[in-house]
Amino acid sequence: MLTTLNGVRDVFVIIFISSCFNLVATYRIPPPTIVVTQPTGLKVSIPDENGIVLFAFHGKINEQLEQNEVGTLYDDVQKPRDGRWIYENNTVALKMGDKLYYWIYVQNERLAFRLEDQVFEVTDFNTPTVINIAEPEVEQPKPQCEYSRTTINGGTHVCKNIMLFEETFDTLNSSIWTPEVKFPKDSEDAEFCSYQDRPENAYVRDGVLYIVPSLQSEVPGFNETVIRRGKIDFGNRCTPSTILNNDIECVRQAMGRQILAPVVSAQLTTKNCFKFRYGKIVVRAKLPTGDWLFPEIWLKSSQNVYGDDNFVNGLMRVAFIRANKQLQTAVGREIDGLYLQGMLVLDRGEANRERWMKTEVGQKHWGSEFHEYSLTWTDEMISMAVDGRPYAHFRDKFCDSTHPCNIPHANVWEAGVPPLAPFDQEVFVVLGMGVGGLSDFPENCITGPSRHPKPWGNTDPRAERYFWSDKNNWYPTWNGEDAGLQIDWVRVYSL
Repeated sequence: MLTTLNGVRDVFVIIFISSCFNLVATYRIPPPTIVVTQPTGLKVSIPDENGIVLFAFHGKINEQLEQNEVGTLYDDVQKPRDGRWIYENNTVALKMGDKLYYWIYVQNERLAFRLEDQVFEVTDFNTPTVINIAEPEVEQPKPQCEYSRTTINGGTHVCKNIMLFEETFDTLNSSIWTPEVKFPKDSEDAEFCSYQDRPENAYVRDGVLYIVPSLQSEVPGFNETVIRRGKIDFGNRCTPSTILNNDIECVRQAMGRQILAPVVSAQLTTKNCFKFRYGKIVVRAKLPTGDWLFPEIWLKSSQNVYGDDNFVNGLMRVAFIRANKQLQTAVGREIDGLYLQGMLVLDRGEANRERWMKTEVGQKHWGSEFHEYSLTWTDEMISMAVDGRPYAHFRDKFCDSTHPCNIPHANVWEAGVPPLAPFDQEVFVVLGMGVGGLSDFPENCITGPSRHPKPWGNTDPRAERYFWSDKNNWYPTWNGEDAGLQIDWVRVYSL
């Protein structure tokens, strides 16, 4: 079941959240002033008053807004100017008779207020017009809404400490979860699998979502020869992450050093249903067990604000393990499925995985039973916990003159919101299963009681081929559904 502001199944939550923004008797938004200039320009403002800490405007031209719709004209104003809180757009061109449909949001002290369903018709230019606000006929007490920095689905503000999203997997609801159909994009970091929409790789049973990897060679029409010489073209089923160079994600021709991705997996996202900025996500899950597997419980940027490639927009991993039952680095450090890790991914490469990674050691493999994995994200800190026990905190700015990190694209984060840029954009939820790859398993690590070496090198262009050639060693450790990610429920809360 889904509980979200955009949903229709949980009417009580929708009504409460909508009503909690209404005016209460202790405060009313002052009358706004609107000025339209020629040839372009629009200014909407309210006078500064004690207690106002944020002013937001949302509007459309000649088109009515749906409830909570962001609109085509919008901005959050963080401070007043010349005694007024001002939304200003110098590029919009309005003509006589145009109608501006809009709503206004104001945070006064710790409470949020809205002036809704407003319409302004352009009848003059360059003349400030004060909008008269009718007194309410009956002033009824309304539920108070404590202001939250959390936003959803394009910037809509919500109340503090409420559940925004809940999925309990009664079914695999296609209106919530979008299956990815693609190859991993980053060829220098990519997993050794493709993501496809196949019922054997992602399904629901008894209220649990199962995401289970399988072999591409077991798909009808594929065999060892096709893996090494064939082609896969996902065509219009492909779901590339960007429109740029999408053949990398949609088409794969095996030749020479490159083979077809030997494993089929699944990756489900809420990118077409639910996105949020700042909040808390809790996932009750049983992590996978098996050599060279890892879970994908991610928060991923919904817009490529900082660029298209190389983790420039950042990735939050809510829970990560290397699912091998026994795994050691070349120098004997244990890194197997007893070691839970929360991490922020900001660049490719093994060293950058370690840099923003925190570890919690378990009493037994994290794939042996269900646990609750959580990530709390504010504009000042990201923290992670398991079963309510915090174990990871990220507070500092990632890269600047005092914190050099040798990441070439770090300079673009200076345009973001400190200290956590690029983690200042709305994200969507990703659930999936990864296999192998070129950054998550250290070079020359050793697995199993036989101390079998990792069969590929992270910088070797034949890495995927060597992984596949070692199938007789790793595939027997994949024990059906235990080799998959199992999700009981997902919940997201505002802060």
